[in-house]
Amino acid sequence: MSIRLIVEEKGIKESDRDKLARIHFMIDGTAFPDEEWVDAKEILHWWRHTLRSLQPQSTCLLHFKEGPYKVKCSRGDDEVLVECLRESLSKDVPVLKESILFQTFVEMLHRADM
Repeated sequence: MSIRLIVEEKGIKESDRDKLARIHFMIDGTAFPDEEWVDAKEILHWWRHTLRSLQPQSTCLLHFKEGPYKVKCSRGDDEVLVECLRESLSKDVPVLKESILFQTFVEMLHRADM
């Protein structure tokens, strides 16, 4: 399985610049930057580093092919949820479809790297 990762700041208000990151995380698909593949181990390293550097209640946005996903961050990995949203993240009240623990997300990435 091929995994790519993008981090961008488009569409993020200046006041939220330190709290939000928009991430395009494509599985078996195209991503930006096109020339830069990122494997699951690199993604795990990035997530661990980034989540630890975020303030509690910070938000990251994830986009899968089915996207989008939202990650609610806290200091402990077990408290971080990946929430699958049916609605656009620009909506005032996104619709929650499902949540998984960040640790489960990490395990999925480990399996994808095999």
